[in-house]
Amino acid sequence: MIKRSLKKAGKCLLIVYEYDQSKLDGPPFSVDANEIHELYEAQFTIKLMESKQPIKEGPRLASLDYLKQNVYILEKIR
Repeated sequence: MIKRSLKKAGKCLLIVYEYDQSKLDGPPFSVDANEIHELYEAQFTIKLMESKQPIKEGPRLASLDYLKQNVYILEKIR
């Protein structure tokens, strides 16, 4: 959807969680940097803007030992 809806030089903000998927059967689902690059690097430049440990809201996220929130800017190149 993102690939088709943006024109060249269009930008998209992408916010994902990264954690051990075996510890929590999403949603939210874990998405790591490798998956972002596999999905988007052919058509977008990918820039990691921020990576931090977010506040664990709710019992599902609070149960995780490791949780990281990553914020990316994708800019369409094709």
